[in-house]
This record gives sequence, C-alpha cells and structure tokens, in this order.
Amino acid sequence: MTNSFIGSRMSRRAPALAIATFVVGISLVGCAAEAGTESGSGESVSAASLAASGCGSLPGALPADPEGVLAGISDETLVGFGGAEVELKASAWDDVAENAGPWKIGYSALPITGAINQAYLDQFNKRFDEAKKLGLVEGEFEVNLMPDPTSMSPAQQLQGYQSLVSRGVDAIIMQPFSPAGMTSAVDEAGEAGIVTAALSPINSAYAVNSMVTFYQDAGSAAAATLGQLKDGKGKVLVVHGFDGIDPEIQGFNGVKAALAECPDVEVVGEISAAFTNATAKTAVQNFLASYPGEIDAVVQMGGMATGIINAFEQVGRTVPLVAGNGISAGALAYWAEKADTYSPAGVAGSPEQQADAVWEVLIRTLSGKGAKMNVMALPPTLITSENVNDFTIEGADTTSDASMAPGAPYSPANILDEFFTKSGTPLSK
Repeated sequence: MTNSFIGSRMSRRAPALAIATFVVGISLVGCAAEAGTESGSGESVSAASLAASGCGSLPGALPADPEGVLAGISDETLVGFGGAEVELKASAWDDVAENAGPWKIGYSALPITGAINQAYLDQFNKRFDEAKKLGLVEGEFEVNLMPDPTSMSPAQQLQGYQSLVSRGVDAIIMQPFSPAGMTSAVDEAGEAGIVTAALSPINSAYAVNSMVTFYQDAGSAAAATLGQLKDGKGKVLVVHGFDGIDPEIQGFNGVKAALAECPDVEVVGEISAAFTNATAKTAVQNFLASYPGEIDAVVQMGGMATGIINAFEQVGRTVPLVAGNGISAGALAYWAEKADTYSPAGVAGSPEQQADAVWEVLIRTLSGKGAKMNVMALPPTLITSENVNDFTIEGADTTSDASMAPGAPYSPANILDEFFTKSGTPLSK
C-alpha cells in the first residue's frame, strides 16, 4: 500500500513553492566555526547528508524574496531557508546606531507544559543574568506566560504582549502561538522602537528570528529516518504536537514533504501528544493497544522521541526507528546503547541552544550590528549513529527528559555574521 496522505491532517496545505526550486541536501554546519554563544563546542561533527532525491530526501523551495535580502547569503546557509513558509523582509533595524544599552527585556510565551518550554525560560533567565553583569540589560526579566494550554489563544497572547509593551520594555522575546496573529502588534511595537525576537518567524520587518526552521527540523529528521527503511518501504506512525501552533503546522509541512518522497511508505496512524514525552508515552501506548500490526518508523513534530520509545518498551513491542528532532537525553541514551542495530536520525539543537541563538540575535540587533532581514534561518546538523555519542549526556537513562549535549555549534558566529551588516557580538566583552 502506498502513502496516499489519507486523513484530515495529511490533507493540510503543503509548503508553497516559491521563486526557485531549491532541493535541500543537508550539509553540516559548524565544521570549524566558533559558536556565537555557548550553543556548541565549535568542533567538527561528522555525519551523512540527506539523500539528494527519492526516499530519504527533503525537497523545499526557497521562500519568495522580493526585497533581495538573501543576496550574498552563502549556499551553506541557504539550506536553512528551504521549505520555509515565511515572508522575507528587509529588517527595520538595519541602521540602529551602535550602543551598549542597557535595555529592558520581556518574554511572551506559551504555557510551561513540559521540559522544552521550561528549558527555554530557564535559559533566557540565565542569559539575562549574564547580560546584566555585563551592563547590557537592566531591571528584571519581564515574563508573561499564557497559563493554560487548553484555553490559550492568539488573543490571550496578544493581551500579554501588549502588557509587556506598556511596561516600557525595549525588546520582547516571543514564543508565538500564532505568528500571523501577532504581525500587527509587532509592527505597532516596532514603530515605537521595540524589537521583537521570535522563536517562530513573524512576517514583520520589526521582528528578528534565528533558529533551524520547524520545516527543516521535523522534515530533516523524518527524511533521514525514512531513508533508513529497507528499499524505502515500511509502515509509519505520525505523532503530532498541538494543533494550530506554528511548530506543528510548519513541522508537519516538512514531514509531509519527506513522506511524499517515499511512495512505498504507508502511514498507519496519526496521534497527538502535546510535544511532551509523558503525553507521547500514553498516546502511543493507547494506539498500540488497538493496532497489533508492525510499525517500522515513527516521525514526530518534536520533543517526544523519549516518550515514544518508552511506550513501545512498556508494552513489549519492538522499538521502531524514531525520528529525533527536539530529542532529549533519554532517547539519545537508548540510541547510543543500541547504535549497532538501531539507526534512526535526528537534528541537533537543544532548547537551550535555540534560546541562545534568539538571545544572540536580539542583543546584536539592539546594539546596532545592523540586522539585514527578519528571518535568519539556520542550516540544520544531522545526528546519526556515527556521531550520536557527541550528543548524549553521561549517566542519563532511557527515560530522561533532560536536553541533549551541545555536540555541535547550533548558531555559529560566522553564519550569524551573514545576517548582519557588522560582525561580532557585544556578548563576548
């Protein structure tokens, strides 16, 4: 049976094709580059690239670039933009006068539902405290979190964002529930001189964003894992996060693109698990109770690999290949133990590294380094059985929710420099 994308989720819109076709065959980043922050060791990590075509590849067009902001960006870095559904804009912060602050910073984010969102908050607090010692920020780190995942909405986040604006912050870090729903508010705040640094791209010239896109994160992990299936054939379970939020929408676009390259792969089920390992374990166990058939691989939207593996082990079923995006220490420990016989694939990048990248870009922007564009997509780095030990945490067991070890630079300074008119960072002083 071929993969026909049956079901309501699989019929969602695919990534729009843009100006030029740009087939993404991932090459590794950071191979002699220093990390811009503590987001990596700066050392080379060896791993395979994605397949150039067919099952195991990830196609993705470059986004439309009407203002030509990608001119001069290296081919290595352009990989990160493949498949991204974003509106590229020239940054409104390209001519900010160089200055040393101090600045007041706020944080608007989703509820703390698991280890990833907690890690974001903890890392931003850590970076704020370090910057305060350098005299770059002042006051307290102003935090506004939506309280309940069952009732969160764009309107609720908008209210919290505007509350931060009214408190007189100079910049707001945002984990947007709906990036599209925040564009007008970000524009209005930007016109008042407030920078928004986002964990998902926002289509505003007043926003800055620097991460591996969710399309690349989930899509690359899925493609590389599917590429391990014998003869490109097998049965696959898809595990979703939260409906309606950007990591789910964009991540699923990447997964669909990877699955479309594997016509002999059958999707046997789709379940939701809220981007948390605990929920994923329960949801997968429930699915397995009603599905006795074989499963060769599981692809997921991020942060749930450990729970998925634990579910199969708990019910005594063979653990399939589980795509490792947003992968925690538990799944990496299982993988490292069984690397001779278990060969999925993942994408490097812990929530701490993602937070570091956003923080670095925000401080560069505020200090007048001249941001060139609103979206600064980073090329992903693959984790394979050859380099998995670089990312494991010593002593972690197979149930650990802890983040992966840095393993490789996530936001190398030389790549971040491409997105600014002036190189360097005030964080190194």
